Amino acid sequence: CAKDGVAGLGVLTDHGTKRHGWLAEDYNQMHNHGRGGLLLQFRHYMLRKFAFEESVVSRTVSQLARQSRDDDGGDASAAAPVKFQVLFSQNSSSQKERRRSWINEIREVNNAFLGEKRFEVVVKPVELPNISVHEQIDMTLQSTVFVTACGGGAVTAMFLPPGATLILFYDEGEKADAGRLDWDYLNNLGYLRVHWLPVRHFVKYRKEGNDVLIGLIKRELDFNLREF
Repeated sequence: CAKDGVAGLGVLTDHGTKRHGWLAEDYNQMHNHGRGGLLLQFRHYMLRKFAFEESVVSRTVSQLARQSRDDDGGDASAAAPVKFQVLFSQNSSSQKERRRSWINEIREVNNAFLGEKRFEVVVKPVELPNISVHEQIDMTLQSTVFVTACGGGAVTAMFLPPGATLILFYDEGEKADAGRLDWDYLNNLGYLRVHWLPVRHFVKYRKEGNDVLIGLIKRELDFNLREF
C-alpha cells in the first residue's frame, strides 16, 4: 500500500460484505458477477496513470508474443518460435502455507520446456516487494502466465495482458471450500484465464502436483499458440 494514494473500483468494495474468501459462506454469492468489462477498464485507467504507452495498455497476449518474435529479429511470415514468459511471484504472502519460493517448481517447469521447438518459455522468478511498483507492473505486462499464492500479493496480476493466465495457490486448510482469497474479484477478471490449486495438497503430493502445474501451463501456452 502507498503512504499517500487512493484507488477505487467504483463498486463499493472488491468483495462486497463478505470476508475475502476465508469462510465457506463467502462462496454462496458473487459481488462482481458481470463486471469483467468494468474491471478491464479499471486496469487500463491505472496503467495510464502510471504513464504506460497506449500500445502497451491495450496489448494482448497474442500481440505480446508477436512482438517478442519481431524483437528477436524473426520474420512474421516464417515459422520462427514465439516467446512466452512465465512469472513466478515468490514469497508473496506472510502466511506460512502460502509463503512459497517455488524453487522446485521453477526448476521443474524449466526442465519441462527444454527442447520445445514450437515456442520458447522464459521462466522468471521475482519477489515483487523488492522492486518498485512500476517495475512490478512492467514485468507483469510482459507475462503470459503468472503463478502466485493468493492474497494481497496477487493483486499485481490485474495488470496481466488480456488473454493471459493466472494460476493461484490457496490454503485450503481443513475446508476445501475456503481459502481462495479475493476469488470474487480475481475470478471475475474476464480478460484473464484464472485457475486455482490447493497448496497443501500440492506440497503433500509434490510429484503429482508438479505434473498438474506443468500440464496446466502447457495447456495454456498451447491455447495461446493457436493463433500462430
